[in-house]
Amino acid sequence: MNVSTIFKAFQRIPSEGKIALIVGLLANGAVVFETVPFLLLPYGSEIRPMGYELFIFCLSVLTLFLGLLLCIATYKSCSKRINVVILSLVIAPLPLSVVLLDLISFFCGLKMEQ
Repeated sequence: MNVSTIFKAFQRIPSEGKIALIVGLLANGAVVFETVPFLLLPYGSEIRPMGYELFIFCLSVLTLFLGLLLCIATYKSCSKRINVVILSLVIAPLPLSVVLLDLISFFCGLKMEQ
């Protein structure tokens, strides 16, 4: 794809859709940003990520609520593919955090206490 066609396609998205895309991308970036410090822990550390889980849950609920509202607002005026991308981005923070934390605990040998 040409860069100009991507730019033209992005210009056709209504402002609510652009905001929803940005919210989804920022939420996923925040999840990755909050998960990276677990990589700095020594091998075999025992962790209790209660604050991490609470933050991710609040972020996921807020992102899902805001993203769904904006997706509903752009449903008629936007391509269905864009709405699927928006929904994927606003649903992704919670599963992304689970996958990232499990991968980090597996590869870095972290033990999660319950």
